[in-house]
Amino acid sequence: MPFDCLNVVQTSGVEDFMNRFSPGPKIIDIGAGMGGPCRVLAAEYGANPVGIEFVEVNVQIGNEISRELGMPEYLRVGD
Repeated sequence: MPFDCLNVVQTSGVEDFMNRFSPGPKIIDIGAGMGGPCRVLAAEYGANPVGIEFVEVNVQIGNEISRELGMPEYLRVGD
């Protein structure tokens, strides 16, 4: 998957789960790491994710990956 080379996303059941929502659901990911799942949910399912991560360097790296892919910055630092 081109969204995050350091993250392996489990996809079994994700499509069935996401199909339960109207298009463009808002999703919050607590402990989002570098945001790989946020990027996948946005790109593959049209979600509007926000990732909360507690390690600032993960947010910086994840948002840089998103920018390089031409995607929005999904991650925010939580405290």
